[in-house]
Amino acid sequence: MNRLRHALQCSEIWGGNQEIDADVWTRSLHASVYSRSVEGGKGGDIYYFSLCANDRLTRLALADVTGHGKVVSDISQWIYEALSHQMNTRESSAVLQELNRRVKPSESTSEYNSVTTATVVTVNRMDSTIRFAYAGHPPMLVKRQGKKEWTEVGLKSPSHGGNIPLGVLE
Repeated sequence: MNRLRHALQCSEIWGGNQEIDADVWTRSLHASVYSRSVEGGKGGDIYYFSLCANDRLTRLALADVTGHGKVVSDISQWIYEALSHQMNTRESSAVLQELNRRVKPSESTSEYNSVTTATVVTVNRMDSTIRFAYAGHPPMLVKRQGKKEWTEVGLKSPSHGGNIPLGVLE
């Protein structure tokens, strides 16, 4: 797999659930994403980047649907599309709350009955803040400009005991 380099443009949404090895950046964020499906092609890993029209907000979302194969690929595509509808929501935690509501297993949605982990990060260039929320996902690592070491970013006051995968709690 060749490494891709991609600079997001204003008003752009970029991502998917296919195999990828890429460096992605905006004025506020530089990220590397690597995803390789066990069966090749598409899988359960979801990556999503967006940049608002005024280059003020950069949003990054990563998710992983448990399992393998076409069923998981279909579920991850559905979650990616649901995520796309939530990306203008200002708070990262609100994005995950809405996704949780959509993926909560029930008799009518049993085809989407799969545990999904996710993280949503919003970088606001105007006030130099980073807001993030996790749902069963490992903590992200941040490397600050001019520093050599990576730092784990954890939650200060998680709700519901913290960091529960999507589709587990109401």
